Amino acid sequence: PTVVRNIGTALATQFANVGALVAPQLLASQGPQVMDDKPCEGSDPGVVLVIFGLLALAGCVGVQWLPETLGVPLAETITTSDTKQEKAKLSDEDLSHYEP
Repeated sequence: PTVVRNIGTALATQFANVGALVAPQLLASQGPQVMDDKPCEGSDPGVVLVIFGLLALAGCVGVQWLPETLGVPLAETITTSDTKQEKAKLSDEDLSHYEP
């Protein structure tokens, strides 16, 4: 439904904004020498890279559970979404004209 897509887009935008605020803070928490390629005493600059990598992997794993909507007519309201998606299941032959 359009309402759900709009909410999802807004939520993704908010998470991107939070990430833009948090990323420099994580880098700054490692000390001023991180930018000069000098190790800080008592901290490991690799921790920030591990955090960023794990968050990226979590996003990749989370996307695997999203439903495929290629060739499926999308509902405009929440009340019609269940019935339309059940009726609009297309076979592989119907999707053959879509090129990846």
